[in-house]
Amino acid sequence: MKITLNSKILAIATAVIIVTIAAVILTSAKLSTRDYEEALESRSTAIAKSLSIQLERLLQLGLHIDDIVGFEEQCNEVVQSYPGIDLAAVLDRDGKVVFHSGKSTPSLKKQFLKSLVEGPGDPVEHKTDGLTWHYASTPAYDQHKKHIASVVVAFPAHLITNKITHTLWIDLLVGLLVLLTGLAVLYLALTRFVTSPLSNLLSTVVNLRKVPLDLSRRASIQTSDELGQLGSAFNQLMDNLQHTTVSKAELQDTLLELQRLSSALTEEKEQAEIILQSIGDAVISVDNRTSVRFLNQAAEHLCDWTFKAAEGLPLQSIFNLFDARNSTPLPDPFEPAFFKNKSISNPVEAVLQRRDGTTIAVDYTASPIHNADGQINGGVLTLRDVSKERGLAQRLSWQATHDALTGLVNRRELISRLEKASKPDTKDLCQHVLCFMDLDRFKVVNDTAGHAAGDRLLAALSATLAETVRGTDTLARVGGDEFALLLKDCPPRQAERIADAMLNTVECFEFEHKDQIFKLGVSIGLAVIDGSSTGEEILAMADTACYMAKEQGRNRVYVYHTGNSEADERRLQPKPVE
Repeated sequence: MKITLNSKILAIATAVIIVTIAAVILTSAKLSTRDYEEALESRSTAIAKSLSIQLERLLQLGLHIDDIVGFEEQCNEVVQSYPGIDLAAVLDRDGKVVFHSGKSTPSLKKQFLKSLVEGPGDPVEHKTDGLTWHYASTPAYDQHKKHIASVVVAFPAHLITNKITHTLWIDLLVGLLVLLTGLAVLYLALTRFVTSPLSNLLSTVVNLRKVPLDLSRRASIQTSDELGQLGSAFNQLMDNLQHTTVSKAELQDTLLELQRLSSALTEEKEQAEIILQSIGDAVISVDNRTSVRFLNQAAEHLCDWTFKAAEGLPLQSIFNLFDARNSTPLPDPFEPAFFKNKSISNPVEAVLQRRDGTTIAVDYTASPIHNADGQINGGVLTLRDVSKERGLAQRLSWQATHDALTGLVNRRELISRLEKASKPDTKDLCQHVLCFMDLDRFKVVNDTAGHAAGDRLLAALSATLAETVRGTDTLARVGGDEFALLLKDCPPRQAERIADAMLNTVECFEFEHKDQIFKLGVSIGLAVIDGSSTGEEILAMADTACYMAKEQGRNRVYVYHTGNSEADERRLQPKPVE
């Protein structure tokens, strides 16, 4: 069911008017009832006082109340003279009716009558024989000011009810007349000022929808209120639309050009994706919030993510970058790229942690992408797997600093570490000591079992010695059967004890070859590292001490005292083996 705007407004207005009229009628009835009741009570009280004054005049003449004659006629005159007053009576002190008007006299109980006599005289209500009466009483006094009797005047409550009913009917008729008149006036006003202008505007819109290219239609404006402003706004919109609308042919040409450009862009996009999929480097495209927009196949393999699963996710949720040297997390590569607005490559050797937790050595470059306005709207990250290159570089670096046979640090790396240890450091007050070790009776092994067996012996002995040194020390092979041990943060006395332990280790070492057991000895020279000697000089001092150990009988430890020169070499004091 379609309800018109007029009907809706009239329904709302009807409800409002009815509520208003009802409130007015109820308020008026309540006030009228109260006023009418107060008026009747006031009249009853006044009549009672008037009769009381007349009765007191008779009493003050010395007459007894029972001797008074004719007062009933005065009561009847009161009832007849005042419409609505149906009872006038005189009661003695005991509540006995002495005089009464004789009209509509209710059957009252003596207890109630006595309460009227003894009461304060205010109007009261009392229900008798199914009817409610309003009573007003006034006392009467004799010449001695003694309360002899009371005058009672009453009227029935149905007088008030009848008055209310009459008033309500009149108010309802007036309210109905006001309602009908108001609705009629409102309907005419709505039709003239609201629905008629809206219908004209709606008709214009409907006709425009039927003939959309006819932009000359305008709405009729009859008022300057809100509806008139709406019509003016519609006409202004049509004016602007008419000025900006192009012809159908021009529109079709524009659409064809857009389709051609869209096809060209689609073709270029497909070619770019084919190129990106064919290259070996991983390519990841992100938006300006570093959310993934594209992954090529190499990136999917490198990160262990499919493009479908990674699309829209934050970049750092599909992989993490760490510093290869200390495993500390690296920041998002696009943070410096977007901040500096240029391509940024990894500043340190980086490793990428894949989805499965494995790591791959990578080099990467993050580059910002700009829109037509020059604003950054995304970026491209290229990643290259450099595990082979970095592994080869690490192997070459290891080979350059280690002995191939024993896996120990070589002479070159030892010299480098000696140079670092010999540099004075105000924060490092500890001493460092170098042990130079030359194996005894190793030539017997080479001559008896061959060089291959000698190499196996050196490898086995190196592994045994490596197990005895501290984690901070450096064990190196500096010659054929010559070894060196750099003891960091080690006082000379402790170094001697360590050297003594090395002697025992070598003495206990046995090498078996073809059921033949070979045992070795070792001569050790110690040199305390100071800040005035180079690495080569420190190694030479320890070598000299080792030579003196051999000269003094082998298989012992000698300490080179700092300050001795080659000329004073014979003054080297041997330290007893502890």
